Amino acid sequence: MQDLPKQLYGNDCGIFMLMYSLYTVLEAQFDFTVEDMPTLRKWWCLLLMETFDLGSYGKLFAHWLRGEVQPVLRVKKRKLAPVQQTDLLPATQMPDE
Repeated sequence: MQDLPKQLYGNDCGIFMLMYSLYTVLEAQFDFTVEDMPTLRKWWCLLLMETFDLGSYGKLFAHWLRGEVQPVLRVKKRKLAPVQQTDLLPATQMPDE
């Protein structure tokens, strides 16, 4: 493919992938550049927010778009039960050769 926009920074790969896919499906001329990434990132976020329910994160995200707060989305860590010696399976013996 000719005139394909090039990714220069490691944190733009997702946006480039989305834009490559969109332009390929639309059979459009690739006219975005790495300088467009901040605007494209916000555009994709708005598109996804309007399409999918984000629950209570929507209000926080609106403040982030205005530059008032940093996004804080944390995944709760699962607490695993401690492993007891009795929980371990007994070692199997190798068959005689």
